[in-house]
Amino acid sequence: MTRFRSLGLLAVVLSPWSTACASDDPAHPPRDASSAEAVSVATAAPSASPAEEAPDAGDDQVEADVRLMVGGMFAVDHIGPEKYEQVNRRFEARPRAYVSEAVRLARTLEHRRLASVFIPSLLERAARHEPEATRAAAQAMLPLYRRAIQEATASPSDEYERKRLEERLRAVERLAR
Repeated sequence: MTRFRSLGLLAVVLSPWSTACASDDPAHPPRDASSAEAVSVATAAPSASPAEEAPDAGDDQVEADVRLMVGGMFAVDHIGPEKYEQVNRRFEARPRAYVSEAVRLARTLEHRRLASVFIPSLLERAARHEPEATRAAAQAMLPLYRRAIQEATASPSDEYERKRLEERLRAVERLAR
């Protein structure tokens, strides 16, 4: 649930995607040991260095960065140049870990949430560094987006949800080739 905090004339939106704090939202369960299977999908190709291996179950920084990157607020204007550069440096040092976390996150989201995050954007960025891991992750996400489209057709949250999901599916299909 998004919360609003008033700071004088400025209202700041606190999104559940903006932090790695534990959430009361069942659509955002905390990371657990069962996420290892999601990590293995996107890490099928051999790693170039130990720094690029999949995250451990306790790698909260990668989880927080991925949520920020896919949450719709990942821009210099929204988070400031210092934080933006810090996240980019961490991502570029371990793109495979970020791809793995994106797969894990996508598997936890129901159709309404999947329609409101920008996971294909993170995958497009990762494809420049880790094309094989990105392709494997995109292939793993295809059934997730297809199922979400079916669920959105049966029970849409708004009139544009299906369209958003279809756009994301097309992007994931391009990355899966």
